[in-house]
Amino acid sequence: MIVTPKKRFAIVIAAVLLLLPLVLSGCGKPPDDIAPPNAATDTPAALDAVPAAEEEPAAAGEIVEEPPDEPPFQAIAEPELGTELVDEYSYHYSPEVLETDLRELADTYKGQIELGTYGTTVRGRDLHYAVIGLGSKAIVFTGGIHGREYLASVATMNVLEELLRKQKTGDPEASAVLAEYKVYFLPSANPDGAAISQSGEITKIKANA
Repeated sequence: MIVTPKKRFAIVIAAVLLLLPLVLSGCGKPPDDIAPPNAATDTPAALDAVPAAEEEPAAAGEIVEEPPDEPPFQAIAEPELGTELVDEYSYHYSPEVLETDLRELADTYKGQIELGTYGTTVRGRDLHYAVIGLGSKAIVFTGGIHGREYLASVATMNVLEELLRKQKTGDPEASAVLAEYKVYFLPSANPDGAAISQSGEITKIKANA
């Protein structure tokens, strides 16, 4: 017998019509193995009242180990707000402000820091450096290479001040580093570019040159 598409469609429709009442009659009926809710015991208050499992008492002669006491939290000593010489939130850290900060650091940490210059810029500004530490090895921090990135000078000065402060307060890690290394700081390698960027002259001259 040849089943045409029309006959096949009619068979499918008839099967759906026969099975549909059976499917609908089974919807909403819970399975037999699931008990209906008990209003007396399944309320939130009743569930909250379930007692917690009690710990078994230790047997006679058994040694009960107490959990070790956690060591008290020890906060790292930090300078009080406003006591830093270098303003880490300065968004216009000019070459003049940097020079002032270097002199103030030298006055505050006498005997710990050496200041000097290693040349001058095209516009006649001094290129400053600072040295701390007494070690035979050398580390160099350079900031402000690109004129428009003068916040790197602030970051370099922050590192310098932090090392000086920790050395003065006897911090063991800072003291060990400065005993092994001599640390050179060149906080602004391009003060002309920083001044050009901050003054708005950057529209005429490329400050990163």
